[in-house]
Amino acid sequence: MAAVAGSCSFNPSGTGGGIDAPVPVDAPVTVDAQAPVDAPIDADVSCRLRRAAAGTPGNLIGDTATTATVGNLDCGPDALPIGASVLLSNQNTWGQDGGGGGLRPPGAYQFSLVCGAVTLHGDGTGTVGTPTTTIRRIGAGNFGWTPASSSSLATCPPGWILGGLSVHGAEPPGGMPYFNNVAITCYQIGVDGIPTGQQQVVPIVGSGTVTADPASGECAASGIANAAAVGVGVYATAGIDAVALSCAPLVCQ
Repeated sequence: MAAVAGSCSFNPSGTGGGIDAPVPVDAPVTVDAQAPVDAPIDADVSCRLRRAAAGTPGNLIGDTATTATVGNLDCGPDALPIGASVLLSNQNTWGQDGGGGGLRPPGAYQFSLVCGAVTLHGDGTGTVGTPTTTIRRIGAGNFGWTPASSSSLATCPPGWILGGLSVHGAEPPGGMPYFNNVAITCYQIGVDGIPTGQQQVVPIVGSGTVTADPASGECAASGIANAAAVGVGVYATAGIDAVALSCAPLVCQ
């Protein structure tokens, strides 16, 4: 048998001998930088609520024929009225002039106004700084207006301002008015300093329960645009005859 002339080799790559070069590894994929998070929508913006002008007295709420000299309860340039209370006589009262005609129901001997520094926030809420200030006026206390006891304090929700007031016993038949069953009306104020139109009546509990002879006043009806109360004028003889809201536009800065 004839010898095989030589060995046979097979290269599957068809390019000659040797091992293929390693396939290069792809470079790492670069991850995009994280996009910045948008700032929160409606970020809190706060402002301090103040009067934008001097207060203008409104109508008398109570005895419209009073001859008493007004005592002004003014909250000042940096605070606003946020609540009120009274001292109510413990017994029936006589006419404040001492005249005849019999007894009348208990009447308020003292009117107190609470003033506070009000801050409004962009989310529609409000806060009241502490301490608050209480200013008051009293009557002479004769003809049954004393002794007297304190009512509860009626306060507006935080960020709301006193803008109206109602009372009963204002003009009873035959005269001899008294000041009984009192409530305040609170106005919600926007961060633009303008009342939103939302109102809330808050009774002064303990100021009496008489429902006859009502009287009221509102800064919204004062003829002053966008007004709320900045103080209260109080007319007193033996007891409280009447009050008048002092109204002004507001500004929030």
